[in-house]
Amino acid sequence: GYGPPNECWTGLGSISGNRRNYRQVSVSGKMVAVHRLSYVTHIGPLIPGMVIDHICMNGACFNPAHLRQVTNQQNVEYRAIRADNNTGYRGVSKQPNGRYLARVRHKGQLFRIGLFGCPTAAGLAALSKRNQLEFLDEKEVRDELR
Repeated sequence: GYGPPNECWTGLGSISGNRRNYRQVSVSGKMVAVHRLSYVTHIGPLIPGMVIDHICMNGACFNPAHLRQVTNQQNVEYRAIRADNNTGYRGVSKQPNGRYLARVRHKGQLFRIGLFGCPTAAGLAALSKRNQLEFLDEKEVRDELR
């Protein structure tokens, strides 16, 4: 292997010119993203229409244990915390009253989870809601919006 199975593997290839720090190598004269090559080599073929998501949120990582196939929509929803987030938790913002608002966007819908006394509680609530919504089917999502 390229490193411990629970750590990010980042020491192969050159950084591509994009903002996600994907690493690339040349294969038969064609530049290929290292994480995609790693997925195909260690896990299996890519399903048409799917993209590779870095569970670790490290675009330079090619550890197959940190990669999964998802739809582009899922990949957008899983993206890391926004750069302007000052709480350290995805979907959590500090309100003027000092409390922390937890919200989750899923398939174009915004779910307001509630206000919490600390960012950790709000972050856990947002994570729980994202995990719940990930496994709901379309009917359940519509029912959830009512």
